[in-house]
Amino acid sequence: MLILIVDDEVHVARSIERILRRDGYDVRTARSGPEALRLLDGIDLLLTDIQMAGMTGLELVAEVKRLHPALRCCVMSADAGAEGMESTSPLVDARIGKPFTHQALLALVRGDGGLRYRAVS
Repeated sequence: MLILIVDDEVHVARSIERILRRDGYDVRTARSGPEALRLLDGIDLLLTDIQMAGMTGLELVAEVKRLHPALRCCVMSADAGAEGMESTSPLVDARIGKPFTHQALLALVRGDGGLRYRAVS
């Protein structure tokens, strides 16, 4: 499985990348929505932060779903009670609140535990 992580905070993206690589996943990272759109070929899962400068994660998901309707798109946010988590777009397949455990991240990626449309900690 090839996962694209999108986060404008480099250290966050790198941490997630390390966790997923240790579990055997192939990973790409991007620092912005426009950069992510250039890296979509072959991606099986998009994991994006919601709050990013320029193009938000929800705007990115909307564009990705327009281009690749079947691509699984998950969002993450440190602001679990605000715009991102409570009013997540129906285009989003799953969401996770930051900070999250390694186990919660891996469950999200695997699609375990009925994580559709609920925050995971």
